[in-house]
Amino acid sequence: MLDEPKSAASPPAALPGLNATSLGALRALDPSGGGAFLRRVLETYLRSMDKHLDALRAARAASDLNGLRAVAHTLKSSSSSIGALAFAASSAELEAALRERIEASAPGVADPLAGLGEQLSRYLAQAQQVREAVLAELGGTAP
Repeated sequence: MLDEPKSAASPPAALPGLNATSLGALRALDPSGGGAFLRRVLETYLRSMDKHLDALRAARAASDLNGLRAVAHTLKSSSSSIGALAFAASSAELEAALRERIEASAPGVADPLAGLGEQLSRYLAQAQQVREAVLAELGGTAP
C-alpha cells in the first residue's frame, strides 16, 4: 500500500507527548525560518526540566509537599508552552492533589506522601517520555 503524499500546508507530525500544532506555532515564531528558535526553546525546556525533576526527586525524598507542588506548577506552565499538553495536564493534576494534601495535612503527620507514591511514579515516567520526545525533536542531541 502506498502512502499518500502529505499536504505542504499540514504541520509536521509530532512525536507522542508533543502537540504538532504547538510545535508548528513555535516554528512560525522563528524569523529566519531555520528552526533555531524552536531548538533554543526546546533546549531551554530540557535543561529546566532536568533541574526541576532533580528538585522533585529531592522533595519526594524529603516528603516536602510544598517543594513537590512548586515543581509541578512550574512544569505545568513550561510543558504547556512547548506542546507537552498531556504532561502539562498531569502536572496540573499533581499540583492540585498536592495543594489539597497541604491544606488538609496536620503538623506532625507521619507520612505526608501516603497515597501519592503511585501518582508520583507515573508522573516521573511521563516526564521521561516527554524528555525523550523533545530529544527526538532535537535530533537526539541534548543541550
